[in-house]
Amino acid sequence: MRNKLFSVLLGLLTVLVTVIVLGRIGQADDVPTAGLTGNEARVTDRYGNVITDTSQLSKWEDFTVEYDWAIRNGQPIAAGDTELPNGTVAPVDLGFPLKDDNGRVAGHFKIKAGETAGLITFNDALSQMGTNRASTLQFYVKGTADSDVYFDWKL
Repeated sequence: MRNKLFSVLLGLLTVLVTVIVLGRIGQADDVPTAGLTGNEARVTDRYGNVITDTSQLSKWEDFTVEYDWAIRNGQPIAAGDTELPNGTVAPVDLGFPLKDDNGRVAGHFKIKAGETAGLITFNDALSQMGTNRASTLQFYVKGTADSDVYFDWKL
């Protein structure tokens, strides 16, 4: 009876330790970056005009958001969040690879429709480079304000 009790307790302890250890291995770190917050983004209209007040962007218009981002030299690479400027949302589910100058995939960006924050997941391509890790991230967004838009249409 004592051997059975010891075996059961040892089995439970083994399962508990395994769950704790494996649960920590699967978590990605956040990467400190510059240029990926909503305040650091550059928003332009369809004519290329820079928009400084993004709080009243119409949900009926498309805008371009652009981030000039960088990871400091020597910083280990993992994954990081990217937030959209205030008053903008992703119009559709977006997902695309992030490539370096040689066309090598360094990570992946994705954001869901209607969301205000996306996720960049880096692979090990940038981890082999310790310096000069910077690029531009650009895609289309929509405003969130329910306002009228006039395109000077004539009938």
